[in-house]
Amino acid sequence: MLKRLVKRWRRDAGGGAHFEYVPEGWTRETTDSLVKGWNVAAVVDAQLARLDAWRKSFASSAPLGMSDASRPATSGEIATHNTAVSFAYVVALAARNKDRLSLLDWGGGVGQYCFAAEAAAPGVAIDYHCKEVPVQCNHGRRILPHATFYTDDAQFAHRRFDLVFASGALHYAQDWQAVLGRLADATGSHLYVTRLPVVFESESFVYLQRAYAHGYDTEYLGWALNRSAFLAAAESSGLKLVREFLLNESAHINNAPEDPQSRGFLFKRKCPRPPTPDR
Repeated sequence: MLKRLVKRWRRDAGGGAHFEYVPEGWTRETTDSLVKGWNVAAVVDAQLARLDAWRKSFASSAPLGMSDASRPATSGEIATHNTAVSFAYVVALAARNKDRLSLLDWGGGVGQYCFAAEAAAPGVAIDYHCKEVPVQCNHGRRILPHATFYTDDAQFAHRRFDLVFASGALHYAQDWQAVLGRLADATGSHLYVTRLPVVFESESFVYLQRAYAHGYDTEYLGWALNRSAFLAAAESSGLKLVREFLLNESAHINNAPEDPQSRGFLFKRKCPRPPTPDR
């Protein structure tokens, strides 16, 4: 009963803030039962409810991220548009002179970006792979039966892809440096990390996001990463920065030393390697 009351207070009254600075870091997961992470059915339900509009936006002439271009765009739609157009640029670059593009989408939900990749590179066959939590993979396999879904990084360790992509995902990994290293190992050429919250003056810190407003019925922890520290880790993983992207997305984190700005980073391996041949 008490847990339900606390949850309702956080959801309806905000429990204070949508985003909250967590000075104790990732130990919050072990002390707060409302921090359930991403393997939650409500997250999938919310994503499925938006999937049809997402698919249709790529089949129409409207700005990507908008269902109706005859009205002014909201700030959220502008951010979605910038994210989608930046992704399309990256796919077009990675698919240049190719008939087939192998793509690993790390943290890709139910496979939404498969449709974006296909629209960005018409005439190129997209060999789509996605790593996600089990509840997402179960639905993704039904929506995209031709795609491959993984629930653990070890399942794609033997593969190498033309393009590896992580959108709004890497900063939710507690050991993000290790994940970044595995993603660098998985790409033969390009790695694109986007919707990454970065700070410029502060050291990296942990924050809590209450996602009830999105219909997710969960709370989760994430990193606001110091930009210089992130780029240094990428350099150590054998990556060279090719392009940085502005996404028009930011968040106010209550009591945080600095509010992060969401950015995208396109890297290329310093020593490119061929992708794994199709079996």
